[in-house]
Amino acid sequence: MDGAAVFAAIAPVFIAQYNGISLTFGDVIIISFTAILSSIGSAAVPGAGFAVLLLVLKSIGLPDQGISFLVAVDWLMDRFRTMVNVASDCLVVGVVSHYTKLPPRDTSETQSEPLRQEQEMLESDLV
Repeated sequence: MDGAAVFAAIAPVFIAQYNGISLTFGDVIIISFTAILSSIGSAAVPGAGFAVLLLVLKSIGLPDQGISFLVAVDWLMDRFRTMVNVASDCLVVGVVSHYTKLPPRDTSETQSEPLRQEQEMLESDLV
């Protein structure tokens, strides 16, 4: 959920600027940690980013005015959040595969074994 974490960290800064509120360094740190931790626990469904965003806004006391601007373009931003999520998942799979150096599984053997066992059960009248 990297895309949701980035969205939940950038959107409060936009909302603070929209409302004319300047953020302190501590506010930015709280926004970052809250965005990261809440994105870990959020559901991977469309629209979950706003629940995370509201949680982050309330953590530092920002008003929720300005979310309507984000709602208007969320259909486009959601595509980019999903793209970031998928790209980061693929990157992690590639890194783990590189460092574990496990050979790829032979799918022909693993997929045919249940069929072979089922055929043997049918032949011996166990089913």
